[in-house]
Amino acid sequence: MSIITRYLLRRFLGIAVFTSIASVLVYITVDLMENLDKFIDTNTPAEQIVRYYVYYTPQILVTILPVILLLTTVFSLGGLVRRMEVTAMKAGGISPGRLMRLVAFWALIASGLSFLVSETLVTDTARERMEIYRTAVKRKPQGLRQNSGRIYFQNDEHSFLTLENYSVEAGRGRRASFIQVKDGRVVWRVDADTLVHTSEGWVLRKGEERRLKPFVSARNFTLRPFPELKLKAGDVETLQAVPEEMNLRELRAFIERQKQAGAFTRRWEVNAQGKMAGPLANFVIVLFGVPLALRRHRAGIMLGFGLSLLSAFAYYGLQVVCQNLGYKGLLTPVQSAWLPNAAFALAALLLYWRVDR
Repeated sequence: MSIITRYLLRRFLGIAVFTSIASVLVYITVDLMENLDKFIDTNTPAEQIVRYYVYYTPQILVTILPVILLLTTVFSLGGLVRRMEVTAMKAGGISPGRLMRLVAFWALIASGLSFLVSETLVTDTARERMEIYRTAVKRKPQGLRQNSGRIYFQNDEHSFLTLENYSVEAGRGRRASFIQVKDGRVVWRVDADTLVHTSEGWVLRKGEERRLKPFVSARNFTLRPFPELKLKAGDVETLQAVPEEMNLRELRAFIERQKQAGAFTRRWEVNAQGKMAGPLANFVIVLFGVPLALRRHRAGIMLGFGLSLLSAFAYYGLQVVCQNLGYKGLLTPVQSAWLPNAAFALAALLLYWRVDR
């Protein structure tokens, strides 16, 4: 690693740490002010509030990381421009293009780390955070989560199970319905008040079983062992997690289950593409902001800072517009997620070419 690279990296990391701490504190303060009345009305303990925001911090960092990197880039490179260090580097044979490529490489690494953190730490802490919100603020029973109001499980090619909700701690689901279909017609249906997991497997309680082929029959039952269900108890928590709390693999599996159940999945397909395209925003925003930071303006670094910040808001605005167009079916999920990255990457390359000349 060259002296210049170490010097720039030290400045970049120092500003990034300070900017991250300040940005997270501002975000938490604003969010706390918005939710303070809810915490007060429900008498949420201070300890729970602290835990809520501790679990929220990873998601906050991933969400605002493009802005953090943008501000870091502008202040670090803008400082070099202001102190004429870029001019000195040019005299030493170091072109602005080299600086841009160096910072862009760091931003690409940050994008990869952002994706890894989003797929691991963020999803785990999001589940804990939302559990605190459900139990402490919404006053719902602990361990009770729902998936769009229901849990769906495709048992095999011809049968599926639905549950109104499921308690992880109790190992019990409410309002179970198991349906088997052949040749487009229901041939077997079981409805029960409760589905319980015991040491011997799944058991249905208080329900009715109806068979429509080869002849019609119906019977009520109090307890019925249910070995036909292939669902494992350890898989239920994944089935019941809301899509916002899933990583990409879990979300894709959720989409497949929803398709098999005949549900509308366009919104989740857009979100799945967004999980892949989102981390790349770090690279694109930095790539767009570096040329603005390196260009000298009479108004100084603040003009470059303002233009860079404006580009970040424009990117997020385009991202929201494309996402909503994807939800409505006017863009495909791939187009809705990747169009903002493509547009700003093209603009960044044009700026890169002008500065490197």
